[in-house]
Amino acid sequence: VLLREVVADSPRFVPGWARLLEAEAEAVNNPDHPAGAALRPELARHIANARKLRPHLAEAYLAEVMLTPATRFLRRAELLDAAVLHNPGHAEAWAARSQFLGSVGRLNEAVIDARKAKSLDPLSPGIRDHYITVLAMAGQLAAAEAELAEAERLWPGATSVVQARYRLHLRHGDAGEALRLLRSGAVETAGARLQGPFLVARIDPSEENVEAVVRLGRNIIREKPAGVTGHSQTLAEFDRTDELFRLLMSSRHPDTVGRIVDVMFRPAFADLHRDPRFIQAAARFGLVSYWQATGKWPDFCLEPDLPYDCRSAARAVAAGA
Repeated sequence: VLLREVVADSPRFVPGWARLLEAEAEAVNNPDHPAGAALRPELARHIANARKLRPHLAEAYLAEVMLTPATRFLRRAELLDAAVLHNPGHAEAWAARSQFLGSVGRLNEAVIDARKAKSLDPLSPGIRDHYITVLAMAGQLAAAEAELAEAERLWPGATSVVQARYRLHLRHGDAGEALRLLRSGAVETAGARLQGPFLVARIDPSEENVEAVVRLGRNIIREKPAGVTGHSQTLAEFDRTDELFRLLMSSRHPDTVGRIVDVMFRPAFADLHRDPRFIQAAARFGLVSYWQATGKWPDFCLEPDLPYDCRSAARAVAAGA
């Protein structure tokens, strides 16, 4: 409300429009925000108004990305490329494009953009957190841990840094450290219900522990489809490739695509990537069309020991084979 009053009182104040677009885009992107869906038409109007003042405002491009369906990868790529092109000094634009590149499997490029964002705003905990996450997703765990150590020196005890430590160890590092942080109450996470048992199973991957967390994940997504993010990573972590493939091919909730593609190029999904059926799931989400249109395939397709050819598999899927 305050930001709307600011732009109403000062309609030519560009920073006010930028902050308003940021706030509204965040609300639209949050499935738990009570007014998120209702804000979409208003956000579209505000984007148009802001562009009358500054046609290439970075926040306008980033907000439009939030309004663009997750399956429209080409359009989202165009918006993010334009945001960076016209605002080369805008750290958040580089970070947003980095996140997108990670979601289409181009993790090496995602690291480059995340590094650029960090160089532009080295004192932003959020930018640093993103860089740590992307490094871990790209399999560069040692580099991610080094960045985390530097962040801890810069902001000792800061909540954002503690959260970054937890997220790094939750999926990629020391499960015992992550579980300690979770049980101590030092971190806040919406996924605590699943993450606790997940970490227990990572520490002791007995059949009983793994089956318990997989069963819990199934129950969670029946209650709340957005839980597919955590459940898919659980299935990937514990090599439940067949069940993971069935999940990807059956999920129909509109939020599912964006949530799954944000995580399914992480290291835990390596077994799925080596299964030719992965291309079927990727085609269902619209990823294959994006890869074919751009000629820019995910990093794993370039691995010399991949047991199939991504392009041939994509053509076969398109032909209905």
